Amino acid sequence: VEYTITDKRPDGGPPPPPVIPNSLDGLVMHDYQVAIANACLRHQRAVVRCPTGSGKTLIIAAIVRTLERLGMRTVILFRTVLLVDQTYEVLIRQGVYDVRCNTGQTDKLVTTPMVICSTIASWHKLEPHVKDATCLIVDECHRFATKKALKCLQSFVAARYRFGFSATPWIDEPLKEGKLKGLFGPLISQLDPSIPDLSTSDLQDRGILAHAMCFFYKVPWVALECETPPEQQLEVPPEQMKVVELRAHLKSLGQKVSGTKAELAERLSAMLQQVPRVSGSTSWRTWQGTDPYKDYANMGKWQKVEEHCIIENQAFHEQVARLVEGLQGRILILVKRVEHGHILNQCIPGSHFL
Repeated sequence: VEYTITDKRPDGGPPPPPVIPNSLDGLVMHDYQVAIANACLRHQRAVVRCPTGSGKTLIIAAIVRTLERLGMRTVILFRTVLLVDQTYEVLIRQGVYDVRCNTGQTDKLVTTPMVICSTIASWHKLEPHVKDATCLIVDECHRFATKKALKCLQSFVAARYRFGFSATPWIDEPLKEGKLKGLFGPLISQLDPSIPDLSTSDLQDRGILAHAMCFFYKVPWVALECETPPEQQLEVPPEQMKVVELRAHLKSLGQKVSGTKAELAERLSAMLQQVPRVSGSTSWRTWQGTDPYKDYANMGKWQKVEEHCIIENQAFHEQVARLVEGLQGRILILVKRVEHGHILNQCIPGSHFL
């Protein structure tokens, strides 16, 4: 099969100046960050494997800043608004002031800035601007192999510089992997043997990342409480239930399901009488309290499970406080909810919640 490849992209202009360790204001880049940035600018297309914590955003900032000073426009695509905002702030700190965000929360761009940070979900608002983009950078490029994402990436016909960044760039589907390689090229370490294919262990051995030890602790389960007496928590009393309903309730409680309807109803009624009150409270445990999975399933939404099992779980808070007592040095505890942080702050003497 004979074919001809025609490169219709605009001329890339003069080679960009090399990135140096002091290319970013107030920061000294690691040697591998400098090497990756320069290799990308040299080869113009590549996929960069960057483990979490390797400083991917700084590499992107160095590339963007170098091209911006040569008058080349860049579009950076992300999957979340949070990553858009974080990268925008880094670029502003590095003196890239003509940068705008494009998300579902921002107005449509009227003029074309030098740098656009955008979510993939809002790329349709970029259509008037993609023709001017000389550089396309995609974060978490392995997630951009969908039909919609590929359509978006293929619209950047003038982007001579194309870089995909990911901690795990290749996926298990060869067809999608081939499409990503076609859009961005191979791994930068394959294009340039001098570039190391970094791993988390490599960065740990160099002292850039801390060696982590992960421990998993079983969180004490706390049964749900209810103001309604156990026998009233059922839609109908046991004696009015059908046999199949009686057996289902008894099975969920780990009880025998054999016997006549009267025996099953009597057995379930006896179980309800054994449900204890909550100590120091007028509440009862929920009647299915011996089965935590039944409890949590009845909550309906995972947010309620999170609230009950973490934020309202005093046994869990005390467990965290005991762990802190046995540790030395500075300790950082990350929480998702503000109210959880306030509770732990009260449980751990001398702690500060920010």
